[in-house]
Amino acid sequence: MRKLVWFATILLAIGQAKAQKPSARQQDLVQLAQWRFQAFFDGDRVAYERLVARDVIFAYSNGRTLDYAQAMQELKPLAKPGSFSFHYEDVQFRDFGNSALLVYRLVFHGPDGDYQGIESDAFAWRDSAWQLVEVHGTTTPYPNRPHTVVDSRLLDEYVGRYEKAPGVYYDVSRDGNQLIGQRTGLDRVPWMAESNDVFYVPSDPTASRLFLRDSSGRVSKLVRVDIQGNTVWRRQSASPGSQ
Repeated sequence: MRKLVWFATILLAIGQAKAQKPSARQQDLVQLAQWRFQAFFDGDRVAYERLVARDVIFAYSNGRTLDYAQAMQELKPLAKPGSFSFHYEDVQFRDFGNSALLVYRLVFHGPDGDYQGIESDAFAWRDSAWQLVEVHGTTTPYPNRPHTVVDSRLLDEYVGRYEKAPGVYYDVSRDGNQLIGQRTGLDRVPWMAESNDVFYVPSDPTASRLFLRDSSGRVSKLVRVDIQGNTVWRRQSASPGSQ
């Protein structure tokens, strides 16, 4: 009986190991996705013509969508060979037979800085070969966004109520050496200082909150900035609001 249980345990472990090991198809498509990204940075038109379907759609987090002709028109070398590197993390794979989906985190290091994004690549099996039919990239802003400490006297200049529309406002207060923001109907959340006038919320890392001053140097506006645009909140009142 003990031998039977031991044998069953070994078989289960082997089965789990096989389930966790990437399939040959997954490995092939990850390699194709990497070749396509390499070709994108190299401006390699030959590789694009071989890997990318003519009815492909490219969609990006800045709202742009490109078809094959538009992508080929914009294709050009973006960096010198050997000046950049990239790899994939957290790869997820779905196999649908004649189509497949890859979702992964792209980590890129280049001459103009680092980039991280969540990418999804859809492939279709056509004419005895895999072709890329859809690419979607979502930038992960500020993967390691810095923060600093701002003098409490400067923070007090930001304290007050900022209104976007009647009944829609931000109340900004100070707690020690940190600002606290509370939007209408929501909980109070700490704001991290990236610089003296720029703040962000850890749970909303894609956006920045900027304090702007009028001609006399007084804080007059709070602007929330993200990839979709700017939202302006005008200062209505100032209050001590600090602890």
